[in-house]
Amino acid sequence: MRYAVITPARNEAANLARLSAAIFAQTVLPEQWIVVDNGSTDGTADVAQTLANGRGWIRILSVEGGSSAERGAPVVRALEAGIDALFRDPYARQLAGDRGIQIAAAMPFAQRHSWSYTARTWLVDQVIEREVQQGADMVINLAAGLDCRPYRMHLPASLRWIEIDLPDMLNYKQEVLAAERPLCTLERVPVDLKDTVGRRALFQRLGDEAKHVVVVSEGLIIYFEAEEAAKLARDLAAHSSFRHWVTDLTSPALLKMLQKTIGGALVDAGSPLKFAPPEGPEFFAPYGWKSVETHSMLHTAAKLKRLSFGMRLLSLLPDPAGRKPDKPWGGVCVLENCGEALTT
Repeated sequence: MRYAVITPARNEAANLARLSAAIFAQTVLPEQWIVVDNGSTDGTADVAQTLANGRGWIRILSVEGGSSAERGAPVVRALEAGIDALFRDPYARQLAGDRGIQIAAAMPFAQRHSWSYTARTWLVDQVIEREVQQGADMVINLAAGLDCRPYRMHLPASLRWIEIDLPDMLNYKQEVLAAERPLCTLERVPVDLKDTVGRRALFQRLGDEAKHVVVVSEGLIIYFEAEEAAKLARDLAAHSSFRHWVTDLTSPALLKMLQKTIGGALVDAGSPLKFAPPEGPEFFAPYGWKSVETHSMLHTAAKLKRLSFGMRLLSLLPDPAGRKPDKPWGGVCVLENCGEALTT
C-alpha cells in the first residue's frame, strides 16, 4: 500500500511531536508526509524541520497569503497516482506547486472527501473515452484549469482538444508544461466564459469546424448563477455538432454543506459556490439538453473502493440521481443536445 499524508498545522508543536510518533510506528510509512505550517509562533516549523532531518519523505511548507480554488484539485490527482491508481496524472503535482498543497491543506473537509474528486475525474475520463470511441472528433474543455487529460489519456492524434480558460491560467499551464507533448491536437483559447459575445463567437467557430463534439465542464458550473448556467446551456445547444455535454452537478442540500465547510475560503478567493438546481439535471431541458446519464460520485467511489467505512455505509442508501433537492448528492451528468432550446 502506498499513501501520502498532508498535515495543516498552526501552533501545534507539541501535537506534531505526538503525531510523528504515531506515523513513525506505522508498519508501512507514507510515501510522503507534507507538513503545512500556517504562520505558527510556537516553534511548530522547528519541530517539523527536526522531524524532516534525515527523512527525505517529509516535506515542510509555509503558507503565504491569498487563496485559489483552482490549485487544490491537482493535489488529489497527484496522490491518486501513488495508490492503486485508477488513473495516473504525472503532471498534477507539478502544476499544483507548493501553493496548491498549501490550499489543499487549508481545506481539511476537502481532504477527507478527496474520494469525490477521484470519482469525478474517473467518471469524466470514462465518458470521454467512450465518446472518442464512438467517433468524437473534438473535445471542448470549458474552464480547463490545470486539467492534463490531453497529456495523460490515451487519445488519438487526430482528436482536437480545445482548452478554454482565462489568459493567466492558460499562460501558467503553458509555462509549466512547455517541455511536455500532448497526445492529441491541443489548442488553448483564452476566453472569459462570462463574456457572452466572445464565447458565442468561439462556439460558432468550433461548431463549424467539427462534426461530433463532446463538451466538458468539470468544477465550473457550481460557480454560476442559475441564469448564467441557463444562458451557457442555450449557447452550447445552438450548435448541432455539440452532441454531448458532461458536467458535474450538486444538489441544494449538498451545496449548503459545502458552503458551510469550504465555502468561506472560496468566498475569500472570489469564487463563491452558487449553482445547485432543485430540478437536478432536468434544469437543462428547457435550454436544449436532455439528461441521458447520471452517476453519483458517492456510489462511484464505493465501487472504486475509495470510501471510509462510514461513507461506505452511506453509499448503501438509494441513489437519488440528483432529483431530490433535500438529499445531499453530487454527481456527473451526461446531457444530449436536443436542439430545442427555448428562445429568449
